[in-house]
Amino acid sequence: MLLVDETKGIWIKDNGKDIVLRVKPASAEGLLQQIVKPEATYSNWGLFNRFCLAIELLDQAAEVGGTGMASIYTWIRFSANKQLDWYRNSNYQSKDIAHVQKTLTEKIALVAIHNGDVEVRRLARMTLGLLPRGGGDSEQIRMGILNIMRTHGIKEGHRPGIEEKFLEEWHQKLHTNTSPEDIAICEAYLACQFSGDPGDFYRVIWENNGISKEYLENMYHPIHHAPMHLPHMIPDFQHFLWILKLTHSGADLDVSLENAKGFLDGELNYMLHDLLQHRTEWWVPGKIVEIRKRLSGYWKHGFPSRDVLLLDVALEDYFRLQLQKLDYSNLSIDDALNLIPLILENALVTEEDQELMMRLSHWSKLLSGERWTGTMPLQLLAASETLALTLAHHMDKLLKLVAPCAEAIGEACNVDQSYITNFAEESVRGQPLFVLSSVLRHVEPQLREAGGLGKWHIISQTQRQVGQVQVVSSLASVQGQAFSRPTILLSDKIDGSEDIPENIRCIIATSDVDILSHLAIRARNQQVTLACCSDLDAFSQLKELEGMRASAEPLGDGEVQLLASDEADQPALRGSSGDQPIAKLRVPPLPPKDKLVVLESEFQGIESMSSSNGVCVGPKASNLHKLKQAIGPDLYLPSSAALVLGAFERVLEEPNNGSLCVTLQELSSLVIQESLDESGVPMGLETIRQNVVEKLSFPEELRSSLKNTLLELLNGTESPPALGELELEEVVSCVLRVWASKWTDRAWLYRQARGIPDQDLLMGCLIQPVVRADYAFVLHTANPITKDTEEMFGEVVCGMGEALVGNYPGRALSFVGRSVDGSTSIHIKTLPSKRTGLFIDSDTALMVRSDSNGEDLEEFAGAGLYDSYPTVPAKEATIDYAHDPLVNTDQFREQLLEKIFAVGKKTEAAMGGVPQDIEGVVKDGAVHVVQTRPQIL
Repeated sequence: MLLVDETKGIWIKDNGKDIVLRVKPASAEGLLQQIVKPEATYSNWGLFNRFCLAIELLDQAAEVGGTGMASIYTWIRFSANKQLDWYRNSNYQSKDIAHVQKTLTEKIALVAIHNGDVEVRRLARMTLGLLPRGGGDSEQIRMGILNIMRTHGIKEGHRPGIEEKFLEEWHQKLHTNTSPEDIAICEAYLACQFSGDPGDFYRVIWENNGISKEYLENMYHPIHHAPMHLPHMIPDFQHFLWILKLTHSGADLDVSLENAKGFLDGELNYMLHDLLQHRTEWWVPGKIVEIRKRLSGYWKHGFPSRDVLLLDVALEDYFRLQLQKLDYSNLSIDDALNLIPLILENALVTEEDQELMMRLSHWSKLLSGERWTGTMPLQLLAASETLALTLAHHMDKLLKLVAPCAEAIGEACNVDQSYITNFAEESVRGQPLFVLSSVLRHVEPQLREAGGLGKWHIISQTQRQVGQVQVVSSLASVQGQAFSRPTILLSDKIDGSEDIPENIRCIIATSDVDILSHLAIRARNQQVTLACCSDLDAFSQLKELEGMRASAEPLGDGEVQLLASDEADQPALRGSSGDQPIAKLRVPPLPPKDKLVVLESEFQGIESMSSSNGVCVGPKASNLHKLKQAIGPDLYLPSSAALVLGAFERVLEEPNNGSLCVTLQELSSLVIQESLDESGVPMGLETIRQNVVEKLSFPEELRSSLKNTLLELLNGTESPPALGELELEEVVSCVLRVWASKWTDRAWLYRQARGIPDQDLLMGCLIQPVVRADYAFVLHTANPITKDTEEMFGEVVCGMGEALVGNYPGRALSFVGRSVDGSTSIHIKTLPSKRTGLFIDSDTALMVRSDSNGEDLEEFAGAGLYDSYPTVPAKEATIDYAHDPLVNTDQFREQLLEKIFAVGKKTEAAMGGVPQDIEGVVKDGAVHVVQTRPQIL
């Protein structure tokens, strides 16, 4: 935009440039287009042009946020690694390239220090580490080479002298295209001058910088000749190398210190120079962290010099390199454990990340005392697993930001596909925090052994299974797939929400699974062996059986033995995947329209259908009602209301829902015939769910009845809240989503595999006040692995139970308990390591639970097939184990588990001595039971 002050005849500019006014906000897509267009189409383009454009685009990138700065980082890294042209019909003077490099690094340094977005700061810092510093005495690059040549009588242009083709060609490049690779050329030149072997020039420049003879010969100003041996010029070229580094080096440790020393106090300068003099000593990583902590006061709070920040980047990178050189096989476990807080401290100098601070606090606390007694090995193992999840979370965020940018820029600029594919992973591996992965990989097997855990974890144990071995990346990748013959599945990943496809007899995975998660319960219910192997080398050996027939047999030591076998297929076990319906669903008649919502005093289960006149609640509601009647006030049980089985079908009969009823019938018929999406499920299922949630008309009579029932329910609570129209709408919304979950992918696939007609599945809703849980637990009153009815097995997590039953990454606290001579004996198996928990920050929230006639049955648990929703969404929060008494206070943990065990005994007795699958929560030390169902053994 041109702005002219006509009264004064002045052309108004923005710091000497035309004023730019964006008429729409900056976007990641628009930013990538501005990067890609010149890189892919301009005939005259190179480093100088790229840096000029980067200066212009930097503000837009920071405005866009992490995705914007990821574009800048990816672009500059492509350039630094010579995946983009440095000299495409483009010349410039050394003073010009030095100026734009200086301007760009100064501007990026300010973003890395002061931007309010942590991802922008992180990526700007990473970009700064890739850039040449700029500035310096740039004219001495052009004039310096001329002076050397003239001083030593080297022929230059028409000036007579020694004909040294290499220097003449290099001089032409330095004059019009000087760049950071001139440092590499100068270092290689000095190497061959010292050795006297011209071949050393090509060897050194290739080994140190990956620059080949062919590359030099094909530059815009090519170098075709090897250097002559002129050793008397060595001192002058050593000085020239320093001139080159002052302009073109970025986060070089020696050069950075030289450039930054004028900003630092005397003591810090002494510490830095002492570090460089002893840079190979064992204590260097710890000294780097100490120095960086002091240095941070300069670049974070003092004068934000790019030279000080470049020095910090160089120190951080040297820290990473030192730890990467360690031979972990010769490192004791105690020494390896001591590296963990040091690595975290180093990372926290760069960015004060709240989660990393939690992990550092936890590790510092653990390592300050005795490490190898009591539950300490389990605590250290749990802490290492949590830290691994934190590390994966941080690295995944970076990967997700840069991978799309690499694909967009790389494909447009014809970058080799293998480089694009590996780009994001290599970016992650270059992070100083990534060295944690090597330390954790080294200590975990030793911690597992010290804690009494093997490399195997059997979740569902059956008899010996025979089948064809198939390897998959994840269990989710085969959802909806029908296996024609018995199959043993080796899966790299399990997330806990999957169904187990037909004819799967055994699943072995590397990711762990909570024993009482919904997936684990389904596996045991279907008589499928499910096990996890933490030894990646052993798992790789199992993969060698891919495509072969094999037998999988759980052994007495907790390992699954997988061997090649020529046995014939075995008949399916009772209830195994591939059977027809485990139990034919009991379908009650539709209820009267004036009895669609009831309080718990009116709960009648489906087993009393003959006398209930069609008003039946689901088994969750029925079981809780039985428990409350049998046990009275001795247990904390939430008050409940329910939408009965058949309420959804009655609502569909309403005139306002006539067209929707027809639509759902048509979609249900079509969905069986339509093609599957990438997940192996019909795409029409999502359309059905959307129709139920968005288009179903909720009758006013039912709305009024629901409100009155809930008011009566809440009046019985300790602090009865008001129920306004807004809160009622949230309840209705949750009810609609629960009804729609009849058509979730896993539920539909499960019914199809077992021949259960959709119309036989009736979805009720159990509505309860939410207990704001400190902890949640699942307790099986008979051990689900050993089938021992005298031993209970339980798992506990921080926050709400979805993190447990939904198999959130990490372990739950797991324990076994039994009564011995009138007292309770509790044995801890594992301690919690889940990175996050779910929490509801409301005292008035309600939980609307799915409660169909196809779950919580004596013959079949149907765990987790259908969805439940709170009226106030749960928030995922990072768990601070350093201050959690469940982890660090033995007495608190023991007393809590004894309380849960006692609740299990009471519940089982109240339910007729039948082993129970109990879900509950703990609030302020009190144990609340929210669900119980017959346990499937």
